[in-house]
Parts: sequence; structure tokens; C-alpha cells
Amino acid sequence: MFKKTTAIGVISLLTFFAGTSLAWASPELKGSQAQDGLRNSKVTCKQGKQFGSMKNDVAQILGMDAKDLMAELKSGKTIAEVAKSKGIEPKTVVDKLQQQLNTRVDQAVKDGKLTQEKADKIKSNSAKKAELIVNRNWANLEGKGHKKGAGFFNGIMPEVAQTLNIDQKSLKEELKACKSLAQIAQDKGISSTDLSAKIQALLIANLDQAVNDQKLSAEEAAKIKERIPQKVEKMIYFQHKHSN
Repeated sequence: MFKKTTAIGVISLLTFFAGTSLAWASPELKGSQAQDGLRNSKVTCKQGKQFGSMKNDVAQILGMDAKDLMAELKSGKTIAEVAKSKGIEPKTVVDKLQQQLNTRVDQAVKDGKLTQEKADKIKSNSAKKAELIVNRNWANLEGKGHKKGAGFFNGIMPEVAQTLNIDQKSLKEELKACKSLAQIAQDKGISSTDLSAKIQALLIANLDQAVNDQKLSAEEAAKIKERIPQKVEKMIYFQHKHSN
């Protein structure tokens, strides 16, 4: 049985449903986009995790502290722009980063974590990957929309975990691994349709309770309810946790 919403829950509901649609977007970077596309495209969970593992390498190439690099990137600059400000050609950064990537792959083969066949396949794409890292915008690794959505999701995590027959700690670990709620549900033999229906029911029950408690007007609740199906659909397919 789901718990009724608290006063904090009402604030979360209002923030979430009044917030930007960017909060639960599930972006994908397609093919070789133009640099403007790279600058404006959002960072997926997996891309964020991959960059997080390489930011120290990038900082070293640029001769700067990783924290200072992240501050520059969060201001909206690309690595290419940071490099230029330091008198370093972006192509030089791309080449050095590609070498770093290939070195990591070779080490993974030596450690028995990758087969040579898989390593060769990864290395064949390392130049493109390095160019992407250098030219894309990493500002939204911790975007405001993501934080709003994440804060709301954390508020209903106990109920979502209960629906998925999983404890909260395990759910967090699954999300950290860049799985969406839909993927986790599928692993548990639960359809995304059933998951969506249960989360919608939870939100509707919370809204009704908020109206009963005079924390929301019936009109406000009705407007929010209209948006619940679309918001929940985005929520269950969104990759919730970036790792920096």
C-alpha cells in the first residue's frame, strides 16, 4: 500500500509538474553531428559515466586541475574552447586523449577484462570518441532540470522500489549502472505498462490526498493529473543517475 503525500511531497509534485520538460528527457547522440549539435545536445547517463572516468586524463593533458576543468565545462565551454584559451590546439588534445583511451583498452586486455577482438573494435572507434569528448558540451552533467526531476524521483523511490520488488539500495545501484526504471522492471518480469500504471496511481492518490488536506485546489490537481501519463512515461525510460 502506498503512503500518502506529505507537505514536502506536495511541493515536489508542484515543482516536478511545473518544471521544464528537459528534466526527464532521454537524449541520444546520433551519428556524426555538427559541432553546434554537439554543443547543444544533452549528456546521457552512460556518456556522463564515461567522461567521469576520463576527466583526470583530460585535465592532465590541459595542464590543469580536474576541479578547475569541471568548473570551465559547467560554465558552458567545450574542452576544445578550454584548450584554445590555454594556447593548445584542440587536435592535439584529441590525439593525446585517443592515445590515453587506447592505453586503457590495452591494459584491460592484459588484465583479462577485455578480449583482443573486443579491444580492437573499441580502438577502431577511439578517434571518433576522443573528438566527441573534446567538442561536445558537458555543461549539463549536473543540469538544473535533472536535479529537479531527480529530487522528485527520490521522494517516491520507496514506493517505486516496492513496486519493483527490490530494496532501495539495490534500486539505487541499478540506476547508478545507467539502467532505466523500464529496464529494471523488465529484468523483474514487470511490464513497463504495469509499472507506469502503478506510478500514475501513486501520484493520483497523492494529489487527491493533497486536495483533501487543502494543500492543493481541485483545479490545480486536475491540471497536474492531465500531465501525469506523459511525465511518468518519461520518468520510467529516463536514465536517472549521472556519475561524474
